[in-house]
This record gives sequence, C-alpha cells and structure tokens, in this order.
Amino acid sequence: MASKTNDSTQTTVVADADAHITETFSEIAKYIDEGEFGDVKRICETAELPLNDIMHLKRATPSQPFNDEGRSGSDVLTNEMSVEKKLENMDEFGIDCGIITPTLSILLPTVNRPRYAVALAEAYNRYIFDRFAVGNDRLKVTVTVAPHDPERAATEIEKHADKEDVVGVQMSATGLVPPPGARKYDPIYRAAEENDLPVLFHSGLNTADGFPVISRTANYYVEEHAVNHPFSHMWNLTTMIFRGVPERFPDLDIVFQEAGIGYIPYFMWRLDDHYLDRGDELPHLNQLPSDYIEDNWYFTTQPIGQTRKPTGSGAQDHLANIIEMVGAENLMFATDLPHPDFDVPNELEDRVQSKLDQDQIDAVMGQNAIDVFEFEV
Repeated sequence: MASKTNDSTQTTVVADADAHITETFSEIAKYIDEGEFGDVKRICETAELPLNDIMHLKRATPSQPFNDEGRSGSDVLTNEMSVEKKLENMDEFGIDCGIITPTLSILLPTVNRPRYAVALAEAYNRYIFDRFAVGNDRLKVTVTVAPHDPERAATEIEKHADKEDVVGVQMSATGLVPPPGARKYDPIYRAAEENDLPVLFHSGLNTADGFPVISRTANYYVEEHAVNHPFSHMWNLTTMIFRGVPERFPDLDIVFQEAGIGYIPYFMWRLDDHYLDRGDELPHLNQLPSDYIEDNWYFTTQPIGQTRKPTGSGAQDHLANIIEMVGAENLMFATDLPHPDFDVPNELEDRVQSKLDQDQIDAVMGQNAIDVFEFEV
C-alpha cells in the first residue's frame, strides 16, 4: 500500500501514531465486567455527571464551545465511533494506517478509586477489541492500563499481548501520582518489555491532578492547553530518566504523544546540563539523558504548529531544523484526528522537503511507527 498526499510527495507509507477515537463514558460503562465489578457498573451507568463524579474533569472554559452548526464540542467529538468513519477520514488525507488512541480514557489518572480505574480500563479494552480490533490491517490498537494497580495492569497486558492487532500499551501522561519514573510502575514496564510492546504516554487536560496551581488559577482553556501537554512530558521524561527506567528496562521503547516536538531539543540539553552538573545524585545512570532519549524514546509530531511568516523568511526551515536536532529516527507523524487541531501529512512534508533527505521524511512519516509498533503494511 502506498500513499501520495500531494504531487510533490514521494513518501511510501503514512502512519498516524495518534489516531484518536472518541469513546463516550456511557459506551465504556456498558463493557464493565458485571461479574467482578457489578457495583461499579451500576454506579457508572447511573451517575448524573460521570466526568465529575467518577472522573474529575475540570476546565476553565469549554474546550470547543460550538461549531459552525451550533453544536457543542462534546457533540462534535463523538462522531468518530466506527471503523468505517475512521477509515473514511484516513482515506481523505492519504493515511495508510493508524495506531488507535483513546480520548476519554486518557483521564484515568483522575479516577480516585483504584477499583473503578481498573474496571474502566479493562472495559475500554473490551470495547476497543469489540468495535475496532476487527482484523483490519490499517488499524492497530493498544492495551490501556490503569496505573493505580500496576500488578493488575501487567496481567491485563499479558492477557492481550499476543492478539493480532495489539501493538503497544497505553498509559496516561498527565496527573500520574507518583510520576512514571517511580518503581511502582515497574510491573507495567516489565510486562511491556517482555512482550516487546512499546509504552505510550498521551498527555491530557486533567490539570486539576497534573498541575493544580494552573487548574486553580487559569482563566481560559487556552491557557491550560498551551502548557499542559509539554509540561506533562517534560516532567515524565525527567522522572523516568533520572530515576533509571531506561537502565532497568533497556529494551523498552517509549512513545510520547501530543505535545509537538519544539520543546524536545531544549529539554534534552537541559537534562544533560543537570546531569553533568549534579551527576553525584544519579550514580545509577551510565550515560547522558540525551543518549537514553536517542535509544528509547519516540515523540509524535502533532501539533506541528502554525506560522504566519512568508515563504523565504526561513519559516519553512524551522521545523526541519527541529527534526534534525531531535533526530528523524526518534519522531513519528501523528494527526490527532478527529480533534479540531489535527495535522494532515502534507502540513509536515511540504515544510521539510527542501531541507531533509527523503529517507528522513519517510522515517518520520511512517517507517519509524512500522518499526517500533512492529506491524506490516
């Protein structure tokens, strides 16, 4: 299978490393195991405000107040509930294959009760295997786990790891307590590494848990959104490297989703600088943080970001320069469809073609995802 997003593009395969679906709470609640979690299921199905009563979602203002038809953002974001709709969107933008990412289930860290979080994570997996893991070569899924109970999460990984469409393990990136560098999560990392599955961390807007000062003082959703995604990944990257996750699990691949890539060169430098300055605190590390990142980490490109600078001003080179600083071999193209700030392939390809080799472009657009998630196209 080959893609061609415009006349100038020669990319062989386009893979979307963040292909969202928009599951609803009521849909997931239907899949809660009645035998083990009957009480949880009844409460989840009857809660008046489950995003507040079960999860704890708080935003300063609505994320998408309305669209051109006057519908609310929550209505708009529930329209991608089928394989057919997802494939239709992929065809429209010349995308060959996608790694399905949850939307609502990214909020699992906001669930205070571990038993509820486990029930919802496992219900999501039942939902995804029932609705989306249908043997379609173009769509791959990840096993979502509740970080509250790492041993149970490891069992869930083992249960699904050998299924044909499973290519990774999904954890939330925002609001993890303790942070993902803690040894508490070693059972998850061990199960993922033993089954040759990368662990994906997707940032979110659950700022009340991730960044309570921001949550308490933000006046607008846009304030939270501007900082929450990169802040989440910077904190997680810091704790995972400084607390030795890649030393304990050297063969574990880690994918950070949905914070763009502009922050990465600066933060790699900053982590190296602190390691060189305060390495006496980190005797368990055997190389620079940037070396661990090069060996173990991958970052999805969305949001690429907009520019108003005219062609010829250097604007077309900025993104390519960032890719070269991070390393094309550590990046994966992502759309974030169907969310309103999604990227399409030519937005990335057109801006880097004059600067990068075709092999580098091919790696970012699809080959890295194929290699890391280990699937055939």
